[in-house]
Amino acid sequence: MFITNGDIPDGFCDWAWNDLLKFAYILLAGGNFSEDIFQGWMKDDKTMIACCTDGIRPVVFKLEKLEDKIENK
Repeated sequence: MFITNGDIPDGFCDWAWNDLLKFAYILLAGGNFSEDIFQGWMKDDKTMIACCTDGIRPVVFKLEKLEDKIENK
């Protein structure tokens, strides 16, 4: 698991981070994935499944906005 405030986590693949950054920035800016082309894509609008573009060894990532989950504990 990696937790970020927008900076690349230590040890994270630069190429994978580049692929995930657009989704991370949406969550960090307070956005969600319930509008436009993402509507109905995920059950939780603060979660996104994304994949790096490595054609030989792709890795799938689950991005979640944790702020709400931490505050509710």
